[in-house]
Amino acid sequence: MPVTVSRGVHEYLHNLEWGPARSFENLLFIPFLLRPHAAPHPQTYLPLGQALMEGHVQIKETNRVSALHVTSTAKQPVFGLAGSYLKGGGQDRMLAVSVVLAPQVSGDLPTRCVEQRRWNGQHGQMFATPATGSLVSSSITVGSSHVDQRQVWETVADLAASTDTQTGTTRLGEVYAHKRATLEEYKAALLSAPVDDRAVGSLFFASTGGIRGYYSLDLFGRPELFRSYLEGLCEGAAITASTLPRDDVSIYQEHPHDVDNMCHMVLANVETASVTEETIPVSDGQLLAGESKAGAAVAILNHGDEPLHTLLRWHYHSHPT
Repeated sequence: MPVTVSRGVHEYLHNLEWGPARSFENLLFIPFLLRPHAAPHPQTYLPLGQALMEGHVQIKETNRVSALHVTSTAKQPVFGLAGSYLKGGGQDRMLAVSVVLAPQVSGDLPTRCVEQRRWNGQHGQMFATPATGSLVSSSITVGSSHVDQRQVWETVADLAASTDTQTGTTRLGEVYAHKRATLEEYKAALLSAPVDDRAVGSLFFASTGGIRGYYSLDLFGRPELFRSYLEGLCEGAAITASTLPRDDVSIYQEHPHDVDNMCHMVLANVETASVTEETIPVSDGQLLAGESKAGAAVAILNHGDEPLHTLLRWHYHSHPT
């Protein structure tokens, strides 16, 4: 049965503030910071990409599009972010939900395919991430295990078409490769200056005109966890922005009050969302996923009774009521 978000999530959100906005063409980046008195999540985590590269985690093909088998030999919990790009096996995949892998755990990860027209995998083939923070487009990730595979394939195909990417297997990785120079432009403009040490999250807004557009919010329990994924989050938002008209959003840098209103609007969607617990057996965390009344996809991963990752994805195309 759907429920509203917990008191712990409300308290976490109220312990946040946001820094000055940065913009490049049609993409706005707003860092979210823990207030000076607020404490981070007490547990530390190893990011999934780092754990894979260091050999602490293995991910293998199962011959099922919706699942890959994971084994962790790490001595600390491993955090996997929804949308993490997993390359290899029969088809490239994305991690469908955010998870916490306890030490010495083994089981199936919920995944979705981001490469439609290739299948030459064998059971047990290995997977990797192209980079520690590699993520799929923010227009694909919703943070729920119930995401429709057909919708994922359609979105990847739309991205390939709108970026003029020639891809024989409708593979999202080829879209990223084709748009690499553009993505580097966005990252250089938005991430060249360091973020505050207290930063634990980001709001990216890809405008389609005014306040309409694609909102991508990710909030983490710890600053270092956010920093490990920031570049990937920026790329995920930038690949979406690169397909949209170049509506200039620099005006937000001159009007902090409008940034405040935007942040309050987005956080209100999280606080008022109706969510349902989703059981992910391999994960040591509690996943709650659902929607706000305005249609924003919201997912919250709790670990140890505290929010570890809060996600919002929202294609906002009408005026608020």
